[in-house]
Amino acid sequence: MILRLSKRLIRLFFFIIGFSVILLFSLHDDSQKVLKSYLPNSLDISQYVLPVSSNTQKNKLQEQTSHTNSSSSNHNTNANSLQYLKHLEELRASDPLFYDEQDMESFSDEDWMKEQERLQKDEENFELAMENALKIKANATQNLGKNSTLRFMEPVFVNRGRKPKACFLFTINKHSKFQTLEDIITSVEQLESRFNKQFNYPYVFINETPFTSEEKLAIQNIVSSDVNFGLIPESALNYPGWIDQNKAATARSRLYQLDMGSSESYRFIQRYLSGLIWRHELLEPFDWYWRIEPNMKINCDMQYDIFRWMQDTGNIFGFTLSKKEPIEAMPTIWDTLKSFQKQNPDFIADKNFRSWADRDNGNKYNTCEFLSSFEVASLEFWRSPAFKALFDYLDHKGGFFYERWSESAVHTLATIYLLPKDRIHFFPEIGYSYDGMYNCPLDDFIWKDNNCVCDQGNDFTFAKNSCTGRYYEGKSIKKPEGWHQRA
Repeated sequence: MILRLSKRLIRLFFFIIGFSVILLFSLHDDSQKVLKSYLPNSLDISQYVLPVSSNTQKNKLQEQTSHTNSSSSNHNTNANSLQYLKHLEELRASDPLFYDEQDMESFSDEDWMKEQERLQKDEENFELAMENALKIKANATQNLGKNSTLRFMEPVFVNRGRKPKACFLFTINKHSKFQTLEDIITSVEQLESRFNKQFNYPYVFINETPFTSEEKLAIQNIVSSDVNFGLIPESALNYPGWIDQNKAATARSRLYQLDMGSSESYRFIQRYLSGLIWRHELLEPFDWYWRIEPNMKINCDMQYDIFRWMQDTGNIFGFTLSKKEPIEAMPTIWDTLKSFQKQNPDFIADKNFRSWADRDNGNKYNTCEFLSSFEVASLEFWRSPAFKALFDYLDHKGGFFYERWSESAVHTLATIYLLPKDRIHFFPEIGYSYDGMYNCPLDDFIWKDNNCVCDQGNDFTFAKNSCTGRYYEGKSIKKPEGWHQRA
């Protein structure tokens, strides 16, 4: 009897062990499903992460090259193969070809020749597509009309599947909330450890005053990529000729109770960051930027290339935080936008997102804005004829000086008027904090899988003064479970 009991206990023990293993695998599988579901779109994440280091692959090819060196044709074949590997990351996402060691060991010279032919054909197709896209862009510049903004941006999206031309953008001035070298290094270290050590994007600093040589060296020593330093042109930090400076001074004295309400230099900076910085020569090589402020924190690992995702999915403007501003700072900006719309109806996007920021059936502005402390966006949008026309219109109305219009307000209104709403994206999975405001993933699986260190209870998404809840409603997106507990 004791023996039978022992056998039963043993069988029970192994049953429990087996069930536990199955449960663990099931939970892991569920975790992976949730991880994929939080990504900004239902895309294969492998297209947006860097391939495994190709050093082993290159060594294999070098061995193969050495082995076949006696044959001129074989040598050329392997040289072509090395060229192929050099361009691996630039292959179109629709046809990714990343090979493991076992695959490569079975490759013949004929296989490599076929791959080189495929690559050459791909390049030819890309060049033809880009040539056509540039013609579309030129036509959009000359023949303004409906959808001219998207047509102007066609070359950006022809680049799908290839690494975007993108940078991190710092703009440091006397009104920056944080501006010490320590604050800057904090942000750079966060970016490097959580994101850029994988993707190697360059940095651009456009400052009001120059860095010292020591400050530049301190920044360069902690980054994995290129760093470019530039200055805001002095000519940009002055009054345009059409502004009545006496009227501007009166407005500043009237708005002294607002944050920066009485500051003259703040208005110069806001005007520059709203619509003039995009003309800076350091930004000319780039199509995309991620706006970074000193002393910001990236509180979760980023497992995908955010620039590549924006480019390949056709998104144009991305944000993490939104809030309301005092209407006293910009009492006429909404009516000014409505006036621009009447005079330039062809610039206004169909199915735009104006409803996100209106109240009283569109007659008034609810003062919601996307915070510019975190922007991931296309530079080509700010270079487009539509935005240039809008900025010029706003600039000549004088609201930067007669009121206290901000870059966040201008960028927000430009995006919700000039872009279709499906080109504007909120990133709920990015752990980000700045100046006491947090964007922290509310999903526990996401929070854990991305090694987040933020407190979910501090998430600002559905806070009282946040406008991001309206984003969910305006796009008919289901809000996360328990969101009302944070409202």
